[in-house]
Amino acid sequence: MRTSHSQYLTMVEFMEANGDLSKPSGGPRGRNFIQMKWKELTGILNSDSSGDPKSEDKWRKVWSDYKNNCKKKCAKINRAASGTGGGPALHLLLTDLEQRVMQIIGVQAATGMEIKEAGFPQEEISTERPNTEIILKEPEIDWNTPSTSSQPTVAPLPQTEASPPVIDEEEWNPPPQKKKKKQFDKNVFRYRQKDKGVCFRA
Repeated sequence: MRTSHSQYLTMVEFMEANGDLSKPSGGPRGRNFIQMKWKELTGILNSDSSGDPKSEDKWRKVWSDYKNNCKKKCAKINRAASGTGGGPALHLLLTDLEQRVMQIIGVQAATGMEIKEAGFPQEEISTERPNTEIILKEPEIDWNTPSTSSQPTVAPLPQTEASPPVIDEEEWNPPPQKKKKKQFDKNVFRYRQKDKGVCFRA
């Protein structure tokens, strides 16, 4: 169902005169006022033959979609102006009618509104590691104080001096014995000298 430019213009002029009818109002009197104004606006729009007639709920949706489109367009322009769009430069401008819509809903509300793109939401993951330092401290043990634990206390072993290295001994052989001189037989010498006529006493 087509909505003409004349019908959009009539809708914006009606909202400028009566306020944004899509905003919630407090109290039963406010709700009755909004319902009455929507019926009035529906009759005016359907009387415009330049576009298709619609029900009250359909006109509510037309106004809501038109506002959202104006918000998205305004947000794109602001991102392109601040250089945070992440793409090629956009040359978008709001039309006079769109600027009037932004005045109705408030420029601050539109520019500060986060517009979610289609797709799965992505969460930002922090890659910075926390600057933490873990210090392990060994408990001090007093060996002079009796322990209250049920387990027996084991005293530290005394340190022993290192023994000198063992050197393999070479195989020991006794020194060669000197040959004993033959014992001088005095008797034999005496008899031999006696035979020669020499008298010798031992």
